[in-house]
Amino acid sequence: MIGIYSGALSRRRKNFLFPQTRRCCVQMLRPFIYLTSFSVMFFLTEFALHTHLNAFGAQTMTALYAAAMFINGCGYLLFPLLARTRMPAVNKNLLVPAASALFVLSAALAEIFAQPGPRLLFSFAAMAVGGFLGGASLWAAAVALRPTGMTGKLYAAAIAASVAVQYPIQNYFAAPHLRLAAVAAAAALFVRAMPPSFGEPARRLPPQERRTPAAEFLFAAAMVVLLSYFYSLGDGVLMKLNAEGKLTVFKWPRLFYILSLMVAGWAADLRSGRALAVISLAAAALTAFYPFLLASGSGGYQIFHLCFWCFAGFYVICFSVPFMRMAEERNFPELWACLGRIIKQFVNCAGVVFTSALTEVSGARWIFWCNAALVAAMAAWLAFGRRIGVGETCAQETEDEAPAAPQATEDERIAAFAEKYGLSAREMEILKMLVDKNAEQTTQELADALGVSRRTCERRLSALYAKTGVRNRADLMIAYMRETR
Repeated sequence: MIGIYSGALSRRRKNFLFPQTRRCCVQMLRPFIYLTSFSVMFFLTEFALHTHLNAFGAQTMTALYAAAMFINGCGYLLFPLLARTRMPAVNKNLLVPAASALFVLSAALAEIFAQPGPRLLFSFAAMAVGGFLGGASLWAAAVALRPTGMTGKLYAAAIAASVAVQYPIQNYFAAPHLRLAAVAAAAALFVRAMPPSFGEPARRLPPQERRTPAAEFLFAAAMVVLLSYFYSLGDGVLMKLNAEGKLTVFKWPRLFYILSLMVAGWAADLRSGRALAVISLAAAALTAFYPFLLASGSGGYQIFHLCFWCFAGFYVICFSVPFMRMAEERNFPELWACLGRIIKQFVNCAGVVFTSALTEVSGARWIFWCNAALVAAMAAWLAFGRRIGVGETCAQETEDEAPAAPQATEDERIAAFAEKYGLSAREMEILKMLVDKNAEQTTQELADALGVSRRTCERRLSALYAKTGVRNRADLMIAYMRETR
């Protein structure tokens, strides 16, 4: 992903493709930053929670871990509910910075208190606030990345980058003050990168632009339920082995998570994402045999750990990217953007408890039969979806649709944008100059072109930023592209 950015930005400015390429890179870089920074601060806090739960013993730890996932799922559900409240936009835009500060405070208090009770309470508070922030980042990324056609690759790259940052901090710089400093720095970067448009009404595609039928959404949701239950069986075994001290969840096998994420991100953007479900099913089928590894001691535990993280990369992309891509086509898009994550957390919290009870009563061999049944159910569901045409609709409509109507000119898009935000003629003139030159002029160059003083130009720019609800030129260009493309 870094290569894509650097390769695009190294082209000569005289290349006629450069403005479009630069716009696309700017449009992708900002979501990459806030997705990565959120994942870093959440992963560090989540794995600190694993350490805190060890104080409660193996039996209680599983139940508390399930409770933490349930609370996190409720946090994700809270985001779309707050996004739809009739709160002034200015107040809504303060929710993300306030929640980020609360997240850092909760993580810090969880480290400061030595007693298990308060430590657990503040860890749960961080998980709830983390769910809200995760929902906000998913919705913002869904809106920003839809025009790029690279939602899968960029989301996978962001999660992979966060794992690459979290791994050395967790394993080699594990002192609480260093971890909290990393969480605070990631939270500050997250707030700085998040677009200041949380309070704007959700953009919905008009009916004529919606190409995904309702069956596609139901198919994706049911597939995520099956994958989540399959994942929860392995997660339950992993948590049990971690509580017993037989392995540590954030050691070197987790690095294979990065590899599987990148492969899954590529598959998510391949043929409109139709290959992702097939590849995820194949990964689940190969992972289903891990119960036989548990009988071979520590070597088998490590192989199971490696297989688990290899499957986890496909699973994460499968429950995130399809819903992010389809969110704007629903009547409640903020909910659909994070629906996969909500399903994952709620199903997983029940599956982890079930797995712990199953291994105590029946042993690991029954987990294999559950895995086999789930893989068979996923294969049957996938075959049923192909039979009724789910997954083929978008591609067929793209191939068979009538010639598209002529697109609006740049001047028409600028006029529509100016009308929406009530821009004056002078502000509209500045906007046109910024769009034409890709916002690369200095303020003095703008003033010279307009025939006004620098102070007058700065005053008009400030008025333009205030009316459109942005902080700088980069935000203005992103808002313009989001509204007009």
